[in-house]
Amino acid sequence: MGAEGERQYVMYADDHAINRRLVQKKLTRAGVIGDDDEKVGLILAEHGDMAREMLQEYAGQIIAAGLDNTMRPGPLGTELVPLANELKIPVAVFTDDLVQEGDFEGEGKIFIKPDELNGLIDWFSEKVEAALAEQVDPALDSDKES
Repeated sequence: MGAEGERQYVMYADDHAINRRLVQKKLTRAGVIGDDDEKVGLILAEHGDMAREMLQEYAGQIIAAGLDNTMRPGPLGTELVPLANELKIPVAVFTDDLVQEGDFEGEGKIFIKPDELNGLIDWFSEKVEAALAEQVDPALDSDKES
């Protein structure tokens, strides 16, 4: 998890702006992300190189990452899934139906587009809820020391 006081994020990478906006809208409606410090933020990556940079730069703060496997110069899941695994970031791949579970090295949840978009949003929600549940309330720690 992120260092104390650092904002936490989910990341979504897709080279189509309309898809990025749709995911952002659905995550906001689901209450997964928000602008205030109480909510998890969203990092949107426009292409594979940007996704790679954001995964590395925000590694300690990203709760979960999703990526469109068909991004140009794509398919990027075969490269970014192992990187996310190495950084201990849960990753989901939003892809076409030609991809099989074993096509990615390491752990990566597969969602078939466009039909499983709501499943991807639910997956993000579960990851955020689990990460926030693991965090310890600082007020509880100070009570133990008294």
